[in-house]
Formats: sequence, structure tokens, C-alpha cells
Amino acid sequence: DGAVSRLELFPKSKNNGQQQQASFTFRYVETDLYKSERRQGKILTRGTFGTAKDDGANLFDLKLKNPYNTNVVQVSPDKVWALSEVGLPYKLHPDTLEPLGVETLDGRLVDGAPAATLGLPILGTQLDSMLGFGDAVCAHSCQVDDGKTQLFLSMRQNALTSDTCLTLHKIETKYGNVVEEVESTLVNTGFPPHDWVVTENYAIFMATPAGGDLTPFLLGFKGPAECISFQKRRNTIVHFVPRKQQEEESGSASDKRRSVVDSMSIELPVALHPVHFANAWEEEPTTTTTTSSKKTIGKKENSIPNVEILATCWDNETVSKMAEQGESLLGSWSKIKGGNFEGVPVQQLMRIVIKTTSGETGEERLEKSIAVEEVIPTLGHVDYIKCHPKFTGKKSRYVWGALSASSPSLVAPGQNFCRIDLKTKQKVDEWYAGERNIVDDFILIEKKRKSENDIHDEAKVSSDDIVSMSEKEEEEGVYLLAPVFDGKTNTSSFVVLDGQNLSAGPIFEVKLNSHIPWGLHGSFSYV
Repeated sequence: DGAVSRLELFPKSKNNGQQQQASFTFRYVETDLYKSERRQGKILTRGTFGTAKDDGANLFDLKLKNPYNTNVVQVSPDKVWALSEVGLPYKLHPDTLEPLGVETLDGRLVDGAPAATLGLPILGTQLDSMLGFGDAVCAHSCQVDDGKTQLFLSMRQNALTSDTCLTLHKIETKYGNVVEEVESTLVNTGFPPHDWVVTENYAIFMATPAGGDLTPFLLGFKGPAECISFQKRRNTIVHFVPRKQQEEESGSASDKRRSVVDSMSIELPVALHPVHFANAWEEEPTTTTTTSSKKTIGKKENSIPNVEILATCWDNETVSKMAEQGESLLGSWSKIKGGNFEGVPVQQLMRIVIKTTSGETGEERLEKSIAVEEVIPTLGHVDYIKCHPKFTGKKSRYVWGALSASSPSLVAPGQNFCRIDLKTKQKVDEWYAGERNIVDDFILIEKKRKSENDIHDEAKVSSDDIVSMSEKEEEEGVYLLAPVFDGKTNTSSFVVLDGQNLSAGPIFEVKLNSHIPWGLHGSFSYV
């Protein structure tokens, strides 16, 4: 079951100049199902990864539990959503984390399970409704327009074709209202995306073709994720969805806020499984006579932009081996429950560069040059990779990530935070949490500039230790906020590190009296 941690930091100006204080709230996402299971003391709904109902009545029961255990996002000042990938977001009170019910975006989304569709042009909507199908919202969102809006992704898997039908919902962060929607379809994805990334003009998805036999799920023996595996000898497909709305000349105002676009795709020369994205950006077209790996392209592929993508991935060897062995996407992750990390795939920081090239300017025959490389081969297992929030979709030089302290070829819980220079391909800064300390996912907080008004009114400064007073923003100008588990005391704390000088250690720490469970993702906002 999902639970949410809420940490609020108070500036000295709100505390009579005394030592900085903080408040902490921890609360389970108390859905009706959660309350029923707690009250009855048993599992009432099946889980995506194999959890079965205690009464054994799993045969042909397609309803899946939404645990709301993957991310929590501040959508607007008065809207907080808990998310996973099984169903719709769950609304929480921004201060108390009190449960407020399922979010349907004013009826745009359907609360049902599983998140699927038959995709039929005639009576498709009615049949989907009869079967109880609904929508799911991806746990990851993307902030755009300098933080003024966020993009959320709703999706359904086509039960007949294995395509992913998706909608990008652009929501402004002042009031949490939907301002634009774009629909599209990703062909032969096998399963919906866990993470995605945006450039100025596109939403980008990477998927290695996957499929499987869902009979064990229908018969109640396995969860759906246990039935899916990568397809043999198939490479990763990069999908591009134009995220800017394409309005029609006619139609109502509501119609002009929603459009349908065709996605574009191109195959990589290798099989990668993306776990998390750091960033992506578009490059200017190039004209050259020397390219290493070329592919002649048609008119549709010609529309694919020149891009550079950064993501943590399972590499070609790992994915190909899993495909040949018919191993499920869960792979050896099931062993982690017993503390055994042996065989868990190492996540590597990969750079994918896609460029359009031609022999001469104006030549009709165009080719795509695709390069895939591991940024730092000796880096080892890295996760939760991120860039400066203001550089999302823009060319960036630095990314931050969480590292395992063990051998580069092995996976272990993260114990380090690092900063990586993409230009020099080096790890340039690092903080080690300690021998028995484990780090978790982190949040990068932009260092705010102090305005002239703030100089005359210190009460407007959010926090003396979380605000930069420099005249200009630099790409390294972030603070890193993260929970850390101390194995010696069995307690957790929240640390704040200077993103420009991680090795100096925490500049601020909030120590809790107990531990909080290992978690996944979160968000930050100034209040």
C-alpha cells in the first residue's frame, strides 16, 4: 500500500530569526479499498505483480488494485495527487494528506480496471464500459513552460493489438486546470511506459517490443506483469508524439483544446529497456558527408527531429538475454524481497543521439545517424537521474543521480549522490552517505534568485538555507533534497545538499524519530 511523506521547511523569517524548523507528516493513501482490507485483515483485490486475493477467487477476476505507491505530485497549491500506473490519481489534502477521492479530471478519465481498450471504431466505448475498462495515469509527469504547466499522461493498452493509446494532459500549476490535450497511439509497445521525457516540441517514449501469454493471469495464477517478456531479436523503438496542439479552423472552444496527432517512431540499433529519463533536447539539422551508422529514411521518418536523449537503461546484453530466456519483465527483482540482489540488472546511464544527415545541402536522399553510448562505462549502477528543473527539454551539461557503492558490475542499494559532467564524461562530485546508510530518490530544487522586492521584504524569502542570493542562475544551481536511512539507528532523516558541492555534505538535516519505508518518487514546491 502506498504512503506519502510530507516535509515542510520554515524560513527563519517566520520563526523570529531562530533556528530553522520543519514539520513532517506520514500517512497511508487511505482509499476505500485500503480501509476495507485493514478492517477485514485480508487482501481483497489482485495486484499487478502477482499478489492474489486471500479468498482464492482469482479466476477471471481482471480488477487490479491501485496501490498509489509510485509518486506524489503537487499539481497546484491546493491539489496533490498520489500516483501509480494501474489506475487514476488519488487526491490528497495538501497539508494533512487526508484522502479526497479519485481524480477524473472533470469526467475526462474513466475509473475502471484494467486500463485497457478494445479500440473498436464501432461501439468501442460502450464495449469498454461493459467490460469495466478504464484509464490509468503514468506516475511520472513533466514540468514545462518554466514550471507554469505540467504534462500528465493517461493511457490504455489495446487488448487486441498491444498498442498504447495515450493522451497528454497539459495542466496549469496555478489552479490545476486542464488547458490542452493531445491524443496519440504508440504502436507495439507491449506495456505502458513507466517514464517518458519531453523536448520543446515532442513527448518521447522508448520501448523494446514485448508480449506474452496472459492465460495465467486470466486463470488467476499470475499477475499481468509476470506474463510479459521482451520479444526475441527485437530492438528498442523510440516514439515521438508532437506535444504542441494542432488546432482546427472550425469547432468549439473545447474541441480546440483537444487534438489527435500521429506519433512517429524510429528503431535503435540495439535493445535497451529505459527505467528513468534524465533529459532530452532537440538539435539543429546537420549536413555532413561522414556518418558512422546510417539508415535511409522515408518522408515520415524525415519528420523525426534531431535529438539527444539521456536515460538509465538495462543494456542490450541484459535485454537480449532476458528475451532469449523468456524471462518476465520482473526478472530477478522478485529476489529483492529476501535481500538478494544477485542477478538484478545494472542500470547504466545511456546517451542516444539521433540526427538527420545528407551528403549535400538540398539532397533529397536523407539518412538518420543513430549513436548509442554508455556515458561513463565505469560508473556502475545509477538511478533517479535528473537535470536542473529549468533545463528540462533543453540542452544540459550536468545531471545528478544516486549510485551504488559496490562494484560497477553489481547492484546494491544506493549509498551515494553524484553529479555527472556530460561534456567531459566524468563524475565530478559525489557524497557518500555512510557505511550502513541507504539513500533514496531525491528532488532537485532550483536555487531562487533574490529579487529587489525580496531584499526589502525578507518575509518573501522561502528559506534562508534553500535560496540562492546570486545574481544569475547557473545550471549547477540546485539543492538536492532526499531521505536517508541509517541502518545503525534504524531511523531516517532528510538531508539537503548543495548541488554544486555535494562532497561538502549536508547543509541542513531533519532527523526523524523512526524510519520511513523505502520509497520511489516525489515533488517539491515553494509555499
